[in-house]
Amino acid sequence: MKIRSKIAIMALVLVLLTALSIVSVVFYQLDYVQDEIEEELFTIEFDQTKNVLRNTILMIEALQAEVERRLHYNLNAAQALLNSSGGVQITPRTQQWTIINQYDHSSRDVVLPTLEFVSNNNLYDPDHWQSPSTSHFIEHLSEVLGVTCTLFQRIDPQGDMLRVATTVPSSDGRAAVGTYIPAQHPDGSFDPVISQVLQGQRFVGRAFVVDDWYNTAYHPLYDQQRNIIGMLYVGERQSELASLIHSIQHIAAGSSGALFMMEAQPREENHRQGVVQQLTSSDYDHVHSGLTSKDAQYAQQIIGKLLNENRLLLTDKINVLHTDGGLNGVSAVPDDHVIVYSYFAPWDWLVGIYSQCETASSTQQRLGVMFQRTVASVCMTAFLWFSLALWLAFRLATQISKPLEKAVEGFQRVGQGDLDYELGHASGFEIEALYRSFDTMVHNLQQVTASRDELDLEVNARRQIEQKLQNTVATLETIIREAPMSIIVVTQEGYVVMWNPSAEKMFGWKEREVLGQLYPLVRGEDMTAECLDYKKLVENGLILQAREMQRYHKDGHKLDLLVSAACLAGPESSCENILILLEDISAFKKTQRQLQEREEQYKLLSAEFQSILNSIEDVISLISPDMKILWCNHGKKRWNKNEAVLPMTSCYSLWDKNLSECKDCPIRKSFETGESHSSIVTTPDGVRWGIKTFPQKDENGQVTNVIEVASDITESSILREEAMRSARLASLGELSAGIAHEINNPNGVIMQNAPIIREMLESLQPILDDYVQDHGDFTVGRLPYSRVRDKLLQIPRRVEDSSQRIKAIVDDLKDFVRDEGVLDAGSRADLNYALEAAVRLTSNTVKKATNYFSVTYAENLPPFIGSVQRIEQVIVNLIMNACQSLPDMDASIMLQTRYDAKNNQIELEIIDQGCGISEENIAKVTNPFFTTKRETGGTGLGLSISSRIIEEHGGRLSIESVVDSGTEITISLPCYKEDA
Repeated sequence: MKIRSKIAIMALVLVLLTALSIVSVVFYQLDYVQDEIEEELFTIEFDQTKNVLRNTILMIEALQAEVERRLHYNLNAAQALLNSSGGVQITPRTQQWTIINQYDHSSRDVVLPTLEFVSNNNLYDPDHWQSPSTSHFIEHLSEVLGVTCTLFQRIDPQGDMLRVATTVPSSDGRAAVGTYIPAQHPDGSFDPVISQVLQGQRFVGRAFVVDDWYNTAYHPLYDQQRNIIGMLYVGERQSELASLIHSIQHIAAGSSGALFMMEAQPREENHRQGVVQQLTSSDYDHVHSGLTSKDAQYAQQIIGKLLNENRLLLTDKINVLHTDGGLNGVSAVPDDHVIVYSYFAPWDWLVGIYSQCETASSTQQRLGVMFQRTVASVCMTAFLWFSLALWLAFRLATQISKPLEKAVEGFQRVGQGDLDYELGHASGFEIEALYRSFDTMVHNLQQVTASRDELDLEVNARRQIEQKLQNTVATLETIIREAPMSIIVVTQEGYVVMWNPSAEKMFGWKEREVLGQLYPLVRGEDMTAECLDYKKLVENGLILQAREMQRYHKDGHKLDLLVSAACLAGPESSCENILILLEDISAFKKTQRQLQEREEQYKLLSAEFQSILNSIEDVISLISPDMKILWCNHGKKRWNKNEAVLPMTSCYSLWDKNLSECKDCPIRKSFETGESHSSIVTTPDGVRWGIKTFPQKDENGQVTNVIEVASDITESSILREEAMRSARLASLGELSAGIAHEINNPNGVIMQNAPIIREMLESLQPILDDYVQDHGDFTVGRLPYSRVRDKLLQIPRRVEDSSQRIKAIVDDLKDFVRDEGVLDAGSRADLNYALEAAVRLTSNTVKKATNYFSVTYAENLPPFIGSVQRIEQVIVNLIMNACQSLPDMDASIMLQTRYDAKNNQIELEIIDQGCGISEENIAKVTNPFFTTKRETGGTGLGLSISSRIIEEHGGRLSIESVVDSGTEITISLPCYKEDA
């Protein structure tokens, strides 16, 4: 049989088997596919019902958020209107009420003070309401906001709240004034609204109002003592949510789904209220073409019965209830009916969809018709494909067989020796590739016969290259044999394959002893490290260049070597062996170790010398002839620079000076005279240095450098000046005591005689008045009596007051300079008394410093333990500092005392509007000798001594200051405690 017949029969058989298989599978799988599609349709419709329910829940959640946001806004607006209009208050007047519990409708009589509206005449507008009463205000508020509003009054301490003004309707349609919310429900539970409001918090959420459920917002109302006297309410009935009704009218749950919403908790006798009452049967017809409102009501009856029997789980997940069991006592329902429901806890709603799954049934019938048509189409298609395949098989077999027959003829002719025969071109990729391969084979056979001479020439060229390679190998062997360094070749496993004479001389092993043996220069762990290094060389193709290592000699001692290594490539360009070059550097390493030892000794000696210099408190500097600092042990302290940047820096440039300005410099004098000099220098930062210079000379007596030894004498100078100042103050104190004694003697005479003169003038005045009536006016001290009569008695009073003032000033001065020594642990002192005395002593300075000086004395201030005079000294110092800091007379100083009951301490606060203290100086102001007024005579001891005195009294001195704004200083002292 020819190949053409075989190809045709094979194609026909394959097409026939394929068509029969397809038709058989279609018939066999028809019922199975139909059942699967039916189940999938029911699943899809069931998932769609779940999605509709889920979207409904999301819509209710969004509505809840919108309602709460609107309630927050309305409550804020109502609170703002109430506050801007004056608010409400409890008045002394009372009113008789008959109040009704909104839950059990029980009533009782109470008498309450009246909660009345407080009108603000500045904000009251008569056009808003006729009279400023609470009822008119609530009605107007409800009209403006478009929601129900209520004003509650607190009834009793338990927290019951009475509606005194409201727009919430009761069951008879009238305003529910007189009803109240009990703090505790009839079942014993606490009302959530009352509980949250009594905690001073706002309540926003679903709540029962009078006789229905509302979305509400409550806010507590306070009196002037921040006691809760009532609350303000805004809200809207849940069943009147227009937006929810509108949204439900646009929800479709398929062609057979009924949406329902109901309250989960019963109101009375297991009766549950449907949520949206305004949705009529016409609305259901518009939304659900398959079911009516009766179907939704029937689903609510089923859910209600299950809830009453506690057979229904209330969760926020999507739950499914099949109606094919568990519904005893309810009318029978077809098995394909389902109820999909979920619980919305914030509003206590149970939302569900009642579906009959009719869409899947109709789709199943259409699928049956479609499958029958599909089977007929498949059979017809199979027959047409069989006919087409029969025609194509004979045509394809003819096209394939003819080129093959031509190719067979070509192979026969080439086999007979005809190398010039070619098949040419043919249509079809495979046939054309066959023809092209045949022609290429013939062409290659022609080239093979013509390239024998070329092969002979190539063999001769390779022989010449081989001879050159042999010469190169001989040269390399000579280099390796005569090289001064050791050359060793090892395998990747560490076996020696080459060992030159230099290696024999360097390590002691002969070539015959090591060839084929393991690398002998390393042992133990060193051998492992060596193998790892060589492994990295092999894997990464790296070269080890001049690495210092130690290797063993045959006699056991180690040699210091410079090692280099590289891979030797084999015929296939892979690393076969490793070439190692070793150079003996033992002599060099010995010299290097000696240098390192000497360097360590030098470093140790230098560190010891540096430690000695650093331990010296004085600053030692080495200065070159060009006035540059070569070295310094405390550069930061002396030159205000780190030691790292001082070398080769001019000393005068560190203080922003020129060399010509340093005429009296002791360093220059030492360079000029070659002798030691000393002086006292004050640097620009205010530090006083005692300077001594010592010249260093060369062998010819020339000064090469100068050593400067500088000692910081700032503190000792200030202490000396302060000691002199203290001595002068002590003398001044003794002098003040003597002056006070001399002043008190004549002042005592004035104080004793001034009242006598006043009494004498009072007795003489009637006599003088009678004399004027009888003889007319006369002169007294060159003035008419009628003119000085009224002022005659004021003169001795002023003299008496002035003498009292002189006595007080003298007493304060004596107390101020008195040295009390160590504090008496049991002594009690009055802070107000110390402040009053300090103010009197500094009154003249204060008058010259400011026009705004105020002192506030706390009443009933407890005493403190300590010295009045020492605390008075602190206050005088602080007042003087405050006066000196003021920029002009318009800046103020304020002093006040107070009692801190929490910490049982008394406090004095001094506030000025002076120049203030910078942030970097505020932590230093209490340090001894720190001052920013040294050029005006400041010593830096005032605040330091004041802080120490306060600490000795067990108190604290705190300072807060802002530059250009002022300073606030607070003195805190512990109060005196009676012994138990």
